[in-house]
Amino acid sequence: MIKQLSKEVVPVSGANLVFKNGLCVAAEAEKTVVLYLGHENETVTGEDGQECTITRAVAVEVEKPVTRAKAINAIERIAYGLESVEHLASFNAALARKSRMGEDLEEVQEHDDTIAWAKQELTAIGITR
Repeated sequence: MIKQLSKEVVPVSGANLVFKNGLCVAAEAEKTVVLYLGHENETVTGEDGQECTITRAVAVEVEKPVTRAKAINAIERIAYGLESVEHLASFNAALARKSRMGEDLEEVQEHDDTIAWAKQELTAIGITR
C-alpha cells in the first residue's frame, strides 16, 4: 500500500454510520460517503492511564452515488496526491506509457499493488459494482 494512504481513527458511534461485521465501513453525508478501508486495531493509553483499543483505517470520500470505479479513483487521487480527475487521467496515461516502455517498473508495480489492495478492501466492505 502507498505511504500517502494514512489511516485515521474510525468512528464507533454516531448518526449515518454503516457497520459490517462489527466495523464501521462508511459514514454518510448529504452528497458524499466516507469509506473506511484497511481496518487495523491499535492499543493506546488514554488520558486516564488506561489502555484501550482503537481502530484506524484509510478514509476515502466518494461522491454519491458510490460506485467501485469512483472509489478506486478517489483512492488513487489520495495515494498519489492528485488534485483533480484531470490530474488522475494524466497520471494514468504516464503510468501506462511507462508500463509499455518497461520504465520504472517499481512505480508501475506499486500502483498495481495499490489498486489490488483497493479492490480487495472495497469487496470486503461490500462495494462490488
